[in-house]
Amino acid sequence: MGLDDGDISRIKTQDEAAKRLDDFAAELSGTKSGYMYRTSAADGDDSRPDIRAKKGRKAEAQLSALQQLLNDPEYAQAYGEARQTIDDFKERMRERLAQYEQRIEVIDQKLDAHAPGSPEHRRLTREREGLQKRQQDLLDYYNETIRPFEDRMNDPDNPLSKDDLIQFNDNVRREMDTVFAPIEKA
Repeated sequence: MGLDDGDISRIKTQDEAAKRLDDFAAELSGTKSGYMYRTSAADGDDSRPDIRAKKGRKAEAQLSALQQLLNDPEYAQAYGEARQTIDDFKERMRERLAQYEQRIEVIDQKLDAHAPGSPEHRRLTREREGLQKRQQDLLDYYNETIRPFEDRMNDPDNPLSKDDLIQFNDNVRREMDTVFAPIEKA
């Protein structure tokens, strides 16, 4: 079973189409530099300064929206302050969670020394539950307020406004005194 003229013509057409597609893809990706493409829309009359200007505009267009905003000194300052607030919060949160854990361990040791149902056992149990609630409240505040904002700050294509950054920074700094209130001693 041999190939007839129609089969050979069809194979040649498919090969040529595949070659044009490969050339087009290479042109788009920039992997065949210095090669004059059959599909290129360039007319060959571009001067070197024109080519450099086009490349500069293309590179600028590739900057993320966040990178463009960070060129504004006021925005960069608000962004940096919000980033510092997040870092401060996370550091204080790690320290506070460790304090809660240590305090709960001390209460657990004291609970072992008292009979269940005794007044001291009930008091220690309430204290332990209070610490666990504060621990959970801290984690909830982080997960509902800090983390979503940080995720949004890390999105280069959907940046926050300068006003959003300033408001977040002011609110979290003000609320930190409440969130990190001193732990009562038993």
